[in-house]
Amino acid sequence: MARANAYDALEDLVRRGVVLASAGRPRQYRAAGGPELCSSLTVEFSAALGDLGLPSALLARGAVEQLDVSLGGTTLVTTEDELVRASVEALNEASSEVLAVVGPWAMGIFDGLARALDRGVSVRVAALGMPAPEGAVLRRVPQDSLVEYWGGYPVSLVADRRRAICAVGRGAAWSGVDSTEPGLVPFVRHLLRREIAGAGGLQMLSSEGPSDLPGA
Repeated sequence: MARANAYDALEDLVRRGVVLASAGRPRQYRAAGGPELCSSLTVEFSAALGDLGLPSALLARGAVEQLDVSLGGTTLVTTEDELVRASVEALNEASSEVLAVVGPWAMGIFDGLARALDRGVSVRVAALGMPAPEGAVLRRVPQDSLVEYWGGYPVSLVADRRRAICAVGRGAAWSGVDSTEPGLVPFVRHLLRREIAGAGGLQMLSSEGPSDLPGA
């Protein structure tokens, strides 16, 4: 690194409080100690949170997990119960169309899918494993491949082009969103339509079990 660039980098670290500089000449630099560094980073992060309009109390340990976040019609999904509750609610309210990608790890929403189908709602589902909802297109994917690609087990559905629920679960931990945001729902619907269409040539599930669908 050129000498001038090195001094520029050091001065930037000084402004951030990561490096301390002497007042005399020649100017000497040393890394900040633990207390100074923590104090500097706290100020920096608090300022960043202020820019986002969030309270600095979020810095408290565990505060993020306890926060009920709802921004622009979007709510975080952090547990399986929240996923099932939101999904069943969306399915019960559906009147025209449901698109979904599910797996055996989301059996809690299968009854909701069946009830929507019984009401005459157009329900199109791609199942990533067995057991699966009746009427779903079966696309068998090894669970280790799912975890490697998604970081867990994915669930996604869109109801009546108005509400989208997407989450990935691994064990008791889930991460996702429940959204009515008009900038998000159509995008998720588009992706689900492509996913389900891509699985259309595999197997259709009936009450008697899977049956091959050549070139559907």
